[in-house]
Amino acid sequence: MKKAIFAAAFLFLSLGAKAQLDFTINPVALLFEAVVVSLEYNVSPDWSIGADALAASGGYAAYGTGRYFFNPKYGCDKFSFGAFAGGFGAQDEEGDAGLGFMFGYKAISQKKVVFQVDLGGGRGFKDGNFLPYGRLNIGYRFGLLSRNQ
Repeated sequence: MKKAIFAAAFLFLSLGAKAQLDFTINPVALLFEAVVVSLEYNVSPDWSIGADALAASGGYAAYGTGRYFFNPKYGCDKFSFGAFAGGFGAQDEEGDAGLGFMFGYKAISQKKVVFQVDLGGGRGFKDGNFLPYGRLNIGYRFGLLSRNQ
């Protein structure tokens, strides 16, 4: 799992100096002995792709996301709607994977501090159970911060 996270980070950081990359963590998860890390690469001012990874003593989760932002101010911020694919598992149980949709809001300050809230849900492939998606993250945007025209 660590190798996958570092490989994803290296890939996103190597995409270019002008690229906008958001690196965020979930501070609430740390209270429950879990680590949630998210990377989001802004493909255009309106579209982004990302990866989320959760590691906890009882299990794991990993998601890939694609999102569209409505009327962004600094590129890939404000309200969004998107899709996710991924799954989760526990140490003693077999996991499940699936697809779903999400919506959310991302705020970015002039100092490139990111605050992000997302909610969503989908269906698992194996048994059709509900697959939850949620994010309450803070982090930093690497790259240029420019207003959309």
